[in-house]
Amino acid sequence: MNNIIWVQGEMGAKAFAIAPNTTIALWDSEAQIIYLKQSDMMGRPTMQILDYTIREQKDELTALKEEIRALKEELRGVKNESIISNDEQEQPVSNAKSNKSKSGSVPDAEGT
Repeated sequence: MNNIIWVQGEMGAKAFAIAPNTTIALWDSEAQIIYLKQSDMMGRPTMQILDYTIREQKDELTALKEEIRALKEELRGVKNESIISNDEQEQPVSNAKSNKSKSGSVPDAEGT
């Protein structure tokens, strides 16, 4: 038994009669649209119009390959940030060493 009710466009959905206190899904035969038609206790109808898209399913292997590729790119970014951070930390240390060598020898614990 097929429970899908097909209508031709919005006018077909509006013309489709439903009983009071009913909700029904009407599928448009001309476009990718579903009409959710409802009626209250008095039989007054209201309708919501929904657009739908059909998604293609990816096979599991393709999905895993894409996920691995994304993780590799993320790791490369973290590695690059780490290298830049290490370079920035080393610069002040090397400048401090060059300042000490310019001022002469560093005094030992006895101050000589």
